[in-house]
Amino acid sequence: MLSWRARKDPAAPASRNERPLYVLSQRGPLSFDVDEEGMLQASPAGGGLASAFGTIAELRPLHWIAVAVSDADRLAASQNESIRTGQTELHLVALPPAVERLHYWAFANPLLWLIQHGLSDRLVRPRSWRAIARAWSNGYEPANAAMAQRVAEVASNEEEPVILVQDYHFYLAPRMIREALPKARIAHFVHIPWPEPDAWAMLPRAIVEQILDGLLGADVLGFQTTGDVERFLATCRAYRGDRTQPSMVEGSELTREMLLTADGSKLTADRSTLVGHFPITVDAKHLKSWAEAPEAQPYHRALKAENGMQTIVRVDRLDPTKNIAAGFEAYGLMLEHRPDLRGKVRFLAHLVPSRAELAEYQIARREALAAANAVNERFGLPGWRPIQILYEENRPLASALLSHYDALLVNSLADGMHLVAKEGAVLNQHDGLLVLSRRAGAWEELGPWALGVDPTDIKGTAQALEAALTMSAADRRRMAKGLHEAVQRSSLQDWLD
Repeated sequence: MLSWRARKDPAAPASRNERPLYVLSQRGPLSFDVDEEGMLQASPAGGGLASAFGTIAELRPLHWIAVAVSDADRLAASQNESIRTGQTELHLVALPPAVERLHYWAFANPLLWLIQHGLSDRLVRPRSWRAIARAWSNGYEPANAAMAQRVAEVASNEEEPVILVQDYHFYLAPRMIREALPKARIAHFVHIPWPEPDAWAMLPRAIVEQILDGLLGADVLGFQTTGDVERFLATCRAYRGDRTQPSMVEGSELTREMLLTADGSKLTADRSTLVGHFPITVDAKHLKSWAEAPEAQPYHRALKAENGMQTIVRVDRLDPTKNIAAGFEAYGLMLEHRPDLRGKVRFLAHLVPSRAELAEYQIARREALAAANAVNERFGLPGWRPIQILYEENRPLASALLSHYDALLVNSLADGMHLVAKEGAVLNQHDGLLVLSRRAGAWEELGPWALGVDPTDIKGTAQALEAALTMSAADRRRMAKGLHEAVQRSSLQDWLD
């Protein structure tokens, strides 16, 4: 039998002794692999969700139920009913391969992901309704049922367990958990954007109605922005009509919190869902522990700019929604317009591999590399490569990059939040400026202190990058200070409360 050992997260603040939370998500807090000695090795998983709940786990105990997404994960699941790390007890569920493939690779990604980001036109192959129905019935539904069942098993010893379901992979789970645990307190948080009602026309109506019914099984349904709340309410009106009745929460703005009842009956505490705007944030102490960890120090030393070199940074998963190629094109246009900046500004792009099996992501990768190569071939000089791509998952590297930029580019076509924008505001040590897509959820909070861009406007993005690099020192300090203070106004504890 293989054993496993954990590579520790550098952050380890004191914990609070409180009743546990039960978290359901696609990926868990640990990523497993097998080392050369045949031992299972666990390291902290990447991504905003793992980072956020890693901090929450320091505040109170977690039972975290997640899918075993890799061969090493499945090996860990087969050897351990649960795996403890700090205050978190991880329960990995190995779904049948056919179910996992249809759930994740055929329905959740790319269908839900691209539909909800307004990019269904990026699908490589049109999906017939028969194929969609098959992925739903043989993948999405049974995966949700299996995960909801595991949550119910793990939480069965508590009379009123508090359960937090995460994101688009498990829209059916709240209703399923409610049926198994009627007294549970259930929240579902949607990390990605919610689109206009007509975006859902790509799916059979019955599937959209089931998605809404599943979500309305929660006591609390949270979104990143006020616009997401409005669009969800509009979708309920379009697909459920009189069966979903909204009522303002006393003292709340219409787009902040609404009560919905799923069947049109009188609103009562046990028959309604609170729908609200609860933007997620980052934990400054946790982020700084990564940036100050020994593993990050070589990167800090390597990134120190010499001879007045300025640095543009982006940190993104290589994903069609992130608009990476357009960002490189905008940088090239800036260099064309400002030849005096050639050799004086570098663009460091930390691109994290993501869903490389999907054709849509393969296209995004080819487009990004081609755009970078075009800029490098046209503007490169001896000893200066305009764009350097760092293609790996590496949290210490990402932390160091966010500490050293002069301009951080976030030009996504759509984003629920884009936590990198907030992470940069916390970590940066150079009065770095944020060039931010107005279509990212972070714009709602950070817009006054960022240089806003339309992500489809290459020229406008180039001008924003130029403005970020040439702004006066006093204005840079003012903008950077505003960004930092805007992020610090809320905490993960506030979000959880």
